[in-house]
Amino acid sequence: MRITASRIQSWAGQSTAPSELPRLIRRLAHATTRLQSAAMPAGEAVNLPGWDGRTESDAGSAWVPSGVSYGEWSCEAKIARKATEDFEKRTGQTAADRRAESTFVFVSARRWPGKDAWAAEHGRSSGWKAVRAYDATTIEEWLEEAPGVALAFAEELGDVGPGVETPGRFWATWSSSELPAITMEACKEGRAEVVERLATTIRERVDRGMTAPISVRADTADEATAFACSVVQTLPDLAIRTLVVTAREGWRYVEKHERLKIAIAAAPEFAERVPKREGLIVVIPYGASDMAAHFRGVSGDTEAAEIVLDRPMRYDFAKALQKLGVDEAEAGRLAGQVGRSWSIYRRRRALSPAVRVPRWLDSEAAWVLSTMCLAGGWKSDRPGDRDVIARIAGEPYAAVEKALITLSRLDDAPVVRIGTVWKAKASLELLDLFAERITSDEFDRYLAETSAILSAPDPALELQPENRGAAEIYGKTRVQSGLLIESLADSLIKLVVRGEEMPGLASLHL
Repeated sequence: MRITASRIQSWAGQSTAPSELPRLIRRLAHATTRLQSAAMPAGEAVNLPGWDGRTESDAGSAWVPSGVSYGEWSCEAKIARKATEDFEKRTGQTAADRRAESTFVFVSARRWPGKDAWAAEHGRSSGWKAVRAYDATTIEEWLEEAPGVALAFAEELGDVGPGVETPGRFWATWSSSELPAITMEACKEGRAEVVERLATTIRERVDRGMTAPISVRADTADEATAFACSVVQTLPDLAIRTLVVTAREGWRYVEKHERLKIAIAAAPEFAERVPKREGLIVVIPYGASDMAAHFRGVSGDTEAAEIVLDRPMRYDFAKALQKLGVDEAEAGRLAGQVGRSWSIYRRRRALSPAVRVPRWLDSEAAWVLSTMCLAGGWKSDRPGDRDVIARIAGEPYAAVEKALITLSRLDDAPVVRIGTVWKAKASLELLDLFAERITSDEFDRYLAETSAILSAPDPALELQPENRGAAEIYGKTRVQSGLLIESLADSLIKLVVRGEEMPGLASLHL
């Protein structure tokens, strides 16, 4: 994605551009050099008296002068006249000794072919250490060196990146689909320790140049991604070097821009093939029942960190709801109704029917979701897994997989296939949505299969202890995959622990 000088010049003619240009320059300065101090008022503050901007940098960069610099910005069409007026006014107001140690910078958001000649002419006898003039072409080049800022600016212009979003945009989309909308403060209520742990982990890894991934586990992968985005926003210098990968093609954008430090995958399946680049940290989200050992895109890394985002205590959740404007009595009731889960709150209070009641619930293939709710996940290349799934479903496995393929191709699909693995995208949400459709017969078949598998002796135990690590070589392994066995046990725990929170499960007599 490239924002051209022509696009910038077109934007300069909009009514909001004069108040937003300082914000753009401020982001660019922070993204491309280390500043000791900076002051660049934006928005309503542009009408305050004084300089449009001031920076101080030891090192400087191609765009930010070293030492102290003072700046004036403009979106006006008559560039040279405006630049000269600002220069003469500010020169007259600035003491000679200060000018001798400082650089004057004028930035126009329009194309200005004569900028270099203007800077040379006014720098000769003005007493300033140096005089610089930038235009839309300069901003275009500057944006190329600050991809995180370029992405944010593109979103403000109404352009969408190729499979990438800013953390701010992802959070806004995730949090504002319900009423009242979830705030970052509310989402973090009762989770201060986890917020600090994730922020510290990110900061330490960036400072040390580490590339090991960080996994964040919440009720759903969406919530984990949103939480990571909210934490990154507390690290302003890193937020402008962070983006969210919302589709596999987004990694091409990450690969091309080495100044990006943090990439947050919007779903675990997007992190199957992340680029190997020194200094790039990948944050991978997981749903509560996902098993990272089976689904992690980056495997075998002993330095990988895992952050677990447990549900807040009921008191903390109710307190957060009150901060959103919910009445105290209603907040306590609602906290229990949604099981202290922001993911369930988000869906139940959603303004959009697509979020509240997804279309796939009415699909002819939705019958297979009963099996997915109960089984959790399995490997389609294991005959033992296929046999168990067919018995739980009460249908041939070919019919099960055909229905899953149909569902996986729908918008906001509830299931996903990663290689040979089938799993629910958000198992707790799926169970909450689909629990009332699970029949007693299906539940009884699930219990029978789970009981038989979990009570069967492990063939590996027939070997001497020193040989059990090579059980597969000796042919002493279960016919079912470890994924299916773990998933069946995990589902049993969810059904018991979460059963009271899901009225649809009451008829199953858990």
